[in-house]
Amino acid sequence: TQHDATARAELLQLLDPATIPQVFKSLLTAPLLADMVEAALDLPAGARAHGVSVLEGLAAAPRFDMMAMSVSSKRRAQLRGKWDAAAEADASLAAQLAALRPKYRIK
Repeated sequence: TQHDATARAELLQLLDPATIPQVFKSLLTAPLLADMVEAALDLPAGARAHGVSVLEGLAAAPRFDMMAMSVSSKRRAQLRGKWDAAAEADASLAAQLAALRPKYRIK
């Protein structure tokens, strides 16, 4: 729901991207990863750079590779659309998103 999306966005903006690998070292699951990616990509224009920093932090977390592989193909397809929209919406972040895309297995 919209309320849930707003709450996720607010929570995501409170996270320090540098601490994400430590915070999620044993807590990261494929559904949580997908939800966090979606929330990061859905952040409003003024917070998109923070969202990309969160994506970079998640990619450095232990178990990230295994969890990225475990995201379902249906969920990955949903994220692909959001990833494309985020890259188109903010040209200044497009290169960073393009560099992260293979790590998240978003084709």
